[in-house]
Amino acid sequence: ELMEIAELKGAKQVSIMLDRRSHSTMSLLHPCLAAAQGAALIVCFHDVAIDVDELVQLTSPVNYYSNTISGSGGSGGSGYPRYGRGFSGSFSITDFLQVLSGRSLALFDPNGSYFIEDTMLHDLDGTSTVRDESRTMSKRKDKASARNYGMSYSFCRQFPDQFEPFLSLPLGVEESMINQTNTNGGPFYRGTIIRMPFRSNDGPPSLICDTCFDEEDFEGLASKLKDVIPQTLLFTYHLQSISVDTWQAGEASFERLLNCRVSSSPLSRRAHLEEMWENKLWKKDKSKLGKLFKNSWNPVKTSHTLQISSRYSDQENDISDTYVVMSVLAPPRLREMACTESLSPLNLLPLISIAAHVDRSIATPQLNTTEYKPAEGSIFVGLPTLIKTGLPFHINAPIFLHEWSGNVLLSQEDDAEFKLAYPGIRNVTIPDKNTVSKVRSLALYVWNRQALTSAMTELIPSIMRELKESIHFFHNKNPRLLYRFWPYYERINESFRVLLDHSVYTELASQDMDIYLTEKDGFKSIVNGCFASPDYDLNEAAAFFLQRMSLFTTPKLVVEDLNRFGINGRQLTPTVARALLKGGRHLRELSGRPREILAILEYCLADLVDKTDFDSSSAAAGIIRKELLGLYIIPLADGTIGQIGKQVIIATAEQQHMLPAIKSKFLWPRATKALEQFLSKPGFVSAMSMESFGPKILSQYVSTVLPRSWEGKDFVQWTENSEDLET
Repeated sequence: ELMEIAELKGAKQVSIMLDRRSHSTMSLLHPCLAAAQGAALIVCFHDVAIDVDELVQLTSPVNYYSNTISGSGGSGGSGYPRYGRGFSGSFSITDFLQVLSGRSLALFDPNGSYFIEDTMLHDLDGTSTVRDESRTMSKRKDKASARNYGMSYSFCRQFPDQFEPFLSLPLGVEESMINQTNTNGGPFYRGTIIRMPFRSNDGPPSLICDTCFDEEDFEGLASKLKDVIPQTLLFTYHLQSISVDTWQAGEASFERLLNCRVSSSPLSRRAHLEEMWENKLWKKDKSKLGKLFKNSWNPVKTSHTLQISSRYSDQENDISDTYVVMSVLAPPRLREMACTESLSPLNLLPLISIAAHVDRSIATPQLNTTEYKPAEGSIFVGLPTLIKTGLPFHINAPIFLHEWSGNVLLSQEDDAEFKLAYPGIRNVTIPDKNTVSKVRSLALYVWNRQALTSAMTELIPSIMRELKESIHFFHNKNPRLLYRFWPYYERINESFRVLLDHSVYTELASQDMDIYLTEKDGFKSIVNGCFASPDYDLNEAAAFFLQRMSLFTTPKLVVEDLNRFGINGRQLTPTVARALLKGGRHLRELSGRPREILAILEYCLADLVDKTDFDSSSAAAGIIRKELLGLYIIPLADGTIGQIGKQVIIATAEQQHMLPAIKSKFLWPRATKALEQFLSKPGFVSAMSMESFGPKILSQYVSTVLPRSWEGKDFVQWTENSEDLET
């Protein structure tokens, strides 16, 4: 929420410090301020000063609520709703907000627990703390909600303990006080420092929030900041650099936990955003001539590459994260809604973006790593909401969040309690032609749902094309990384899954989407290749088929997603495999490789596993006659390949030894064992033109083992030592 203020004010650099020190309490502006001298979260907007009046507005919850249904400009730019609650959000961790900016130190005490005085002349009008006796009829205790003090070097010296938490920071406060003492108007700090003392059990009771913080919470906060801060720069226009520091109690100096910055050209990012912001052609013109030209509007898509470099305290080198960011301005349905008379007063900008994390590298010549897991996608409204979608992309859209919980409004019930607490909070006034204004209540969840649906429908197919090229550039040896960014349906969180239109997958399966990887032909469209059937495992036959056809090597879940939406691409099934094998062009290549031939045979029979009847009149026998007959896919004992339809003898190793001359007719013994489930089924052996070893086979081929001199004789003389007998 504070990052949104920094972005709105045009800050390029922000420093965050977890200050765990405790400061002295002897010389304070008020004795009750001692409880605010402990550990604090400090945020500095460099080179940006905020005047007192604006500080007051930013700390007002009422002002925040009244601006939530507006596109007056949040961290996503003009046309985006406000993301956070302004400075009022800081009261979730503190009861005493302190802001030093320009020439002022503003102190906010919404509970009235820190400033307890007689009636004061001013709260925020100036620096005086003198009682106005003329306005005080009798002495009584009042609770001041805020005070503003004018800054000067003498003032800081008068209350050194009060200003020590600011002057001790490495942010140039002391230098501003000393060096500009004699300038016109007095010292001026060119920046804004927000100090938020953590609410603790030792402090005064809070009427705002009962959450207190301890040392364990500080560690958790530091860890979360290191995780989230780099992503904060993804969709900002002004913010370029953010650092996170910690200052341990008792230490003489602070420790830098993280320094992250936009390391790619900021000009390309700004040009990308400005091109969209300045394009007003999407707005509908009510004139006839305007309607004629505007009806031909086509959504504008642009993309750019963004690199964010981060250095952590335990790293010697920068870690560079590269993102591909794609945006679309005014997709059809969202444009229609933005131009309706109910929503047009909000000045919403129908601009949506998605970002994909395509690379992480460590900036050193010796090391470059691609072993990273892309972050689970979340929702951005200019800045990260930390609301996970389950998609592999971050989505940035002008959507409305619940004012209390910060959740995305996706159903009518999501903000029912809030609207009950603030009647009319969702109302807008619409001028009528007859000067009679109409009041309408907005259903913000309808806009949100369409914005997210449009983001997925318009941008997921487009960014998949873009990512294919980016991954080739960054990971030219591993194109399968593209499937890290497939929108796996089952992984999407249920509340967002219902917003994913089937047209996304239809577009992903269109003829011009060359995003399906093959083993030997690179990426192809779905119509120019074949998926492995999820019902039949390819086993050891995979290599054979991959060499002969454009067989997709996509993950199984990709095929399941396409099938889920009725998109049935061509699949490699046993039927397709049998058709591919006709002609016997594989004979020479696979001769002497019975293991591979057996795997091919098993795959060709995979759809017949459940068949129990192979009699001549059965459907299974018909498949064998029609599709298998004539195929060379029988592994024979001599290493050659047999043809279905020609005699193949099933025999044990001992039986084959009896007739060694016909080894080329025997089924490979290992195949006999592998096909046992088929060989035992009625009619299968006959349907495959196979025969089992027996008297018939023995009588047919016994002559191959007898002496040739015996041929044609009715009787022969035989002795044990006969020299004519060939053994």
